[in-house]
Amino acid sequence: MHVYSSTKPANKTEGTITINEIPYKECSFVLAQNSRHTSSFYDVCNLYPFERLYEVTVFVNPIAFTSSETGFVDNIFVGMLRQDENSIIQAMENACSVLEPIVSKTSLAQVAEGLLEQYGDLNQKRSRIHIERIRRSS
Repeated sequence: MHVYSSTKPANKTEGTITINEIPYKECSFVLAQNSRHTSSFYDVCNLYPFERLYEVTVFVNPIAFTSSETGFVDNIFVGMLRQDENSIIQAMENACSVLEPIVSKTSLAQVAEGLLEQYGDLNQKRSRIHIERIRRSS
């Protein structure tokens, strides 16, 4: 699976493709980042079997979006969210509609509260550090 993104004008460099004279940068690192997040989440919360964890990359209000897939592929989804069309909503509904619940709502709320207390980032300090690490690595 590959993800390409463009901020026009983009530089034509190694790792880009060109469609209709617009260069698109290879951005599949976002998929690897999601995989690491999924593994890290499972390490701290193994309430669900690993195969029930889904990886989602969503582009919000893109100028254009195309994909060769309409849903999850091996628990991975790349889609978009905008007012007129929301591929993420349909993909999530389709994936969830065939799954049986694993825990009660009460148990889930307790686990969520514990995770938020331990790993939450209410002042966004961790988020800013994380963003800086991503910028330095790309």
